[in-house]
Amino acid sequence: MRDVAFTRDGRTLTTAGGNSVVLWDLVDPAAPQRLPRLPARPFVVGESRAVAFSPDGRTLAFGAAAVVGLWDLTDLAHPRSLTSLDGPLAQVTALTFSPDGQRLVSADAGATVRVWDMTVRELPQRDGDSLTGHSDYIYAVAFAPDGKSVATAGRDRTTMFWSLADDADPPSEGPPLRSGPGAVRALAFAPSSWKRRLLATAGVDPVAVLWDLGDPALPKRIGPPLAGQAGALFLVAFSADGHTLATAGDDKTIAL
Repeated sequence: MRDVAFTRDGRTLTTAGGNSVVLWDLVDPAAPQRLPRLPARPFVVGESRAVAFSPDGRTLAFGAAAVVGLWDLTDLAHPRSLTSLDGPLAQVTALTFSPDGQRLVSADAGATVRVWDMTVRELPQRDGDSLTGHSDYIYAVAFAPDGKSVATAGRDRTTMFWSLADDADPPSEGPPLRSGPGAVRALAFAPSSWKRRLLATAGVDPVAVLWDLGDPALPKRIGPPLAGQAGALFLVAFSADGHTLATAGDDKTIAL
């Protein structure tokens, strides 16, 4: 399994891996029901490594090989393929929708980030030029809660920020963050209810780092790194109120 995603209401789960994407109905969490499997074949033959739901849960994006496929999940019992986005030139590694669902961001193993206008989901359009600045495989992408910027992180040991405001030129927002000597594999912004613009990063170094991004031009670390797990970290997530942070690692543990 390469990636998982929940709908915002927590009623549907999707998992990616191999040549297909699997959907699960979690209306009754004690008895999850497997829904139709979504094959990659309408779009491409290749391993699925990234999945993301739109905020309203009606659209599922998944990355297989160098293609992003889109499915209409309005009727979960009868998923309908919408279209494919074939801009990436390398394996798609991460996907995320903006909070309003109007944009989709894809990242790939070729260190390129692309933004798509999803206003008409059957006819997505490229939104601006590709975002380049990383020098290696990108592991993670995350939108800020206000939807105006996106963070990316990867094997080059940096986290970068990109402004998606219409007048942003250049799109890079502030200096790259370096949290340690290892690759950065996971990102999470604190929810909008939090008092300040807060980002958590985690990766090969077995620690999570908190950053204050109130001024993107002058990012500041908050406190010491959060340590306690034995292996590399691959997932980081905030609770809905932003008061708890969870990390998951290769040592098969979750720390809070």
